[in-house]
Amino acid sequence: MRITRLDAFPAFPAAAGAVVGAVAVDYSWLWAVAGLFFAILIFVRVRLVPALLFIIMAAAVSLIARRMEVPEPDASVFDGRARLWSGTVESVRSSDRSQRCVVSFEEPVAMRCRMTLADVTPCLRPGDMIDVDGVAECSSKYAATPLLSYAGDRSERTQADMLVMQRSCRVTGHSEAFWFRLQDLRHTLAEYVYDSPLAPATSRLLAASVFGGGDVGDDRKEAFRASGLSHLLCVSGFHVAVFALVVSFLLFPLKICERLGRGRYLLIVLAVWVYAAATGLQPSVFRAAVMLTVYNLARLFQRNSPPLNSLFLAVAIILTVNPLWVFSIGFQLSVAAVLGLLVLSGKLNPLARRNRFYGLAALFAVPLAATIATAPVLLWHFHTLPLLTVPANALASLVFPLFMVTGCVVVLLDAAGLPVGFAAGGVDWLAEIIDRICGVAVDAGWANPAGISLGVYGTAVLCAYIVVFVAMLYSRKRSHRLVLASAGLVLAGAAVLLPEKAEASDIAVHGNAYASEIRVRCGGRGYIVPLSSRKRPVGNPENYFLDGGIASDRVEIAPDSICHERVRLHGGMLLMGDKRLLIAANDSSGIAGSVDCIVLKGRYRGCLDTLLARNSPAAVIIASDMAPDRRDAYAATAAAAGIPVCDLTREIFLLDF
Repeated sequence: MRITRLDAFPAFPAAAGAVVGAVAVDYSWLWAVAGLFFAILIFVRVRLVPALLFIIMAAAVSLIARRMEVPEPDASVFDGRARLWSGTVESVRSSDRSQRCVVSFEEPVAMRCRMTLADVTPCLRPGDMIDVDGVAECSSKYAATPLLSYAGDRSERTQADMLVMQRSCRVTGHSEAFWFRLQDLRHTLAEYVYDSPLAPATSRLLAASVFGGGDVGDDRKEAFRASGLSHLLCVSGFHVAVFALVVSFLLFPLKICERLGRGRYLLIVLAVWVYAAATGLQPSVFRAAVMLTVYNLARLFQRNSPPLNSLFLAVAIILTVNPLWVFSIGFQLSVAAVLGLLVLSGKLNPLARRNRFYGLAALFAVPLAATIATAPVLLWHFHTLPLLTVPANALASLVFPLFMVTGCVVVLLDAAGLPVGFAAGGVDWLAEIIDRICGVAVDAGWANPAGISLGVYGTAVLCAYIVVFVAMLYSRKRSHRLVLASAGLVLAGAAVLLPEKAEASDIAVHGNAYASEIRVRCGGRGYIVPLSSRKRPVGNPENYFLDGGIASDRVEIAPDSICHERVRLHGGMLLMGDKRLLIAANDSSGIAGSVDCIVLKGRYRGCLDTLLARNSPAAVIIASDMAPDRRDAYAATAAAAGIPVCDLTREIFLLDF
């Protein structure tokens, strides 16, 4: 037996090895899988070079990833006390109410931090050097229940979280490093868009889609997400392809001369990389630029380069540059979407290429292929799957390229001092059409099912089903299709017979420097009991409750009382089965009698000895928003009485009942 099909995709072993090496940094058991895969390749007599390339890439990327890791900071900085931190902003994501930044701090210790600035002013930019007066919270304290933490991307590899008010953050300078100069270039180009005669909403959409900068607003983001068009709000392979097509069209006259005609492929490559640099070399743009480079260089040297091999090569190069991108949701969606387009779009199109209506059918086949390929990623990370994404993308693919091109032309002409008032109105009209497409999806509530939690096994079954479906599309023999159809039925049965996720019955007490809370999961319902005056949840509670089989519409926030057959809250006493938890705001809180835990609210200022003598708790939990000196004093009092202490600044408290 000799496998020769791999010869058509020589970059596949490199891409597979790069992925294994990047992921194995967190999951060491993958090395055993890699060794087994290497042995299988040798056993089936695949050529030795691809097998060696796989294992070499795995080792090299893993080594690069380990060298990129930042040493763990001293635990003493996570004591709940405010400090003055100095560092550089690496990335920024803005919303209507806050800015989420990844900041690399140098003082007082070296640390990567995910910082939330609870205001939109001052507007931070990548490269800004800032001083922050804030309380750092160790991310590892959520290791037991990571879903309680702030929503973040693992590719950021942050070691701490920090919530900062606007008055506590000051910009002291700006870095001149090459990476940040690229970000500044993107910001400068976006400013030309904002200064153009386009309507504000149109300019924000154009800047976000062409340069990947700016904020279009939370409502608009949600509308694009609901319609499956959120990929249009960030620069991706779609945008790079449109740019490359425009450049190719402008260089078309060079085909008159054979040598110049071939040389235009090199000019397209240069133009694509200039555009990639102008967008800050984001992972999705970098991937698309590599693929287009391979394709155009193959045309330049009159060689054949399968698009699938170009994708594998792009994955290998990207993960060699930055292995942490393998954990990026954007990277996963981008690669899955392109893989779906290359593998499925042609097979899903019912018409032959020679048919005059092939392009019309492709408007629906292409987004359907991308939706099928990205479904596992969307369901795993976002627990939703837009059902109108195929027609919405079909319509948007007709309008959006025209919007991009005409919008950029209007901005260029305006920058040159030419009148563009009428043309700007046309671009505004195109933007309005795009918003209306999204609005239809938002109005159709049934088209946006939320709260879908497949779990590990459900996601694995879905992936296997997609593989079987693809194999059926490519099978030519009837017997093979019958076998694959039978496998599909078995997988469908496995999905039906998979045991439902057991409903959790537990509590989690956690918080940050500004607020603490209790989260309760029981009997298909969830409750968030704040321990401070702030009524909003600490972080995003959706994934935490979905993990316990509880939909977001069954979560009650800040209830005055709870009356459930297994959970009751009255006054300061929380009863959970046979467990009793006293929430103490003062010495008279609750009732006499032993309790399992006492939670001291941030505003508690009483004598802890009184509570300990009256209630004989098995543990004392101290809110993280309590003043540091009082928190230390109460911890010392409880420790002197021989009672375990849980300080929410350093850990979280979990209890099953």
